[in-house]
Amino acid sequence: MESSKANQLFLTNGAYLKVSYLLPIYEWFKYKLVLIAPNWRFSLYDIVLKKDDNRFNSIILMLCNLDTGIVEIQEEEVSNKSVLPFDKSFLDHLESELHDGDIATLISSLHKDIYTAKKVKDGVLFHKLITIHENAEGDEIPFDLSVESDGTLRALDLLPALDDASSGHSDQTYVIDEIDRSLHSLLVREMLQSFLTRIFHEWREHSFLKTILTKS
Repeated sequence: MESSKANQLFLTNGAYLKVSYLLPIYEWFKYKLVLIAPNWRFSLYDIVLKKDDNRFNSIILMLCNLDTGIVEIQEEEVSNKSVLPFDKSFLDHLESELHDGDIATLISSLHKDIYTAKKVKDGVLFHKLITIHENAEGDEIPFDLSVESDGTLRALDLLPALDDASSGHSDQTYVIDEIDRSLHSLLVREMLQSFLTRIFHEWREHSFLKTILTKS
């Protein structure tokens, strides 16, 4: 493109100039293509926040099938801001930037824990994501993410994407780099088998419905 700048991507410049045949391509890369890198962290938090029961329950079921020991994922309120693994100056700046109702996700790279900060009328509420396990007596035991294994954390990072991609309703395209990172080969096999089984189920269900509608 003649008007492209030397330091600007071709598609980006085409979208800026509103070139009609380039806009759909640009928007697909920007909004529909999801790259999951080896250090991708936990898109499941969005599902927890939105209380999307169908997706949430599906992911919990997959975690159980993978023998992670996790039976539930919950939010735990952090009443004392001083225990958060973030600098006070950073938290003060965050509070000043948030508006009423805004929610920010905070990831502690050191401790592997994930928090949310929600702006409310009286200040900011902080919550931490925790997993729930059951002991032999059936009692629920809360676990911080920081004590979960690397394999469990990687499963938590990948399952929301696999669940969405196999739902039959997603318009996203997922590219997963190093899907076997921190995961035992048998776990990867189980995850992919579950993914393919669900895709087949969704395809069969939609094909049956299409056949019924066509005959009607």
